[in-house]
Amino acid sequence: MKTYSSQRGIALLTAILVLTLAVIAATSIASNHHLSIKRTENVVFGSQVWSYLHGGEAWAKVVLARDIDDNNGYDHNSEAWATELPALPLPGGYISGKIEDEQGKINVNNLIAGAEPDVLTRTRLETLFTLREHDPTLVQAIIDWMDPDVEAIPPNGAEDDYYTGLEYPYLTSNQPMQHISELRLVKGITQEIYDDISPFLTALPSNTAVNINTARADVLAAIVPNLGIEAAKNIIEERDEEAFDNVQTFISHPLMQGITVNPQALSTESSFFTLSSEIKVGNSFIRNRSLMNRVSNSNISVVSRVPGI
Repeated sequence: MKTYSSQRGIALLTAILVLTLAVIAATSIASNHHLSIKRTENVVFGSQVWSYLHGGEAWAKVVLARDIDDNNGYDHNSEAWATELPALPLPGGYISGKIEDEQGKINVNNLIAGAEPDVLTRTRLETLFTLREHDPTLVQAIIDWMDPDVEAIPPNGAEDDYYTGLEYPYLTSNQPMQHISELRLVKGITQEIYDDISPFLTALPSNTAVNINTARADVLAAIVPNLGIEAAKNIIEERDEEAFDNVQTFISHPLMQGITVNPQALSTESSFFTLSSEIKVGNSFIRNRSLMNRVSNSNISVVSRVPGI
């Protein structure tokens, strides 16, 4: 009798074990199937997001090409390209975009011009840092980050010997910046300083002039000695009503009287623009900044893409 009971107990335990294994296997299969579906969805949605991103860039190219065909020889903030694209519905999501003139900013890569730093760009950057109430000698470290030599500019420059001594060491770039966010690696540029100063700066692949029709007040005050923020704001208020058709018109403005202006590196035309995109499809979401170079209405290219910014 005891033997029969033991056999029944063993049989019951075996049945429970088999059932448990079956449940675990079924759960694992269902989980893997669900995971496989999610992976497939992510691949599909991710592919759609990038397709829409390329579509957004194609839209920007059309807008910038039409601007050349339609404009009167100068670029300003009242043109079609400067109108922000509202969020447009997509199947399962949306897309929005905005084109910004990168030449309304000071190009930090203008600093490096041969063996010596460009004096005009250095002065403009030092003035901008001063206007934003930051130490202007931080510009010395920016120069050292990009220049090819190993001699630090006193007193606040920094070369490899400084960066290799950090807790997490790295080397200087010794070349033009690929993106303005690279500033965060430069000695003395804290996140707070970067957040404050970066809206007025850009890092472009070639030497560029500042477009006085799209520059902000701080940029105008930095590129025009002794102009001041308030006068720059007044000029911008008038400029947004009627843009400057050429640099000489800007220099002849009544608020510029008595101020000696170096017209070098000033312009009313732009070639570099950034398309800021935000796209969501299903569970996939991306923010991206596409730098675009407009050479002509038939030659507009994407220079770089920076996701997540």
